[in-house]
Amino acid sequence: MGTSDIAIGYVSGAGKIRMAVAVGVYFETGVTKGKAYLQLARFTDTCSKQNDQWKCVAS
Repeated sequence: MGTSDIAIGYVSGAGKIRMAVAVGVYFETGVTKGKAYLQLARFTDTCSKQNDQWKCVAS
């Protein structure tokens, strides 16, 4: 099991939200081939609202 922190920001244009960016970090722990590991990972996801639907444009 791991833990995570996520922050989400929005970019608006003409009074409407058109872009959303989620950034975060998570820690993952586990065992592989009998050895314990701890991994830190970061991520950024960018989504765009097109035709009233959210689409991931970068991850």
